[in-house]
Amino acid sequence: MFEWSIARLNLWFPPSQGIMMLLLFGFALTHSGLAALRMQVEAKIGPRWYRVIFAIAALLLL
Repeated sequence: MFEWSIARLNLWFPPSQGIMMLLLFGFALTHSGLAALRMQVEAKIGPRWYRVIFAIAALLLL
C-alpha cells in the first residue's frame, strides 16, 4: 500500500518540482532576509557595500 501511494505521488509531484521548490524557497529566504537586515547593515558598512553584497548573494542563487 505504501509503495503504491509513493508511485502515485511521483506522477503528480516529480522530483524536479521538489528541487525547484527548494531553490525558490532558498532564494526567497535569502532575499527577504537580506532585505530585512538592510537598515542595520547599511549603518555598519554603508549603502554601496550593502548593494554589492545583496547583488552577489542574488546572483549566486540564480
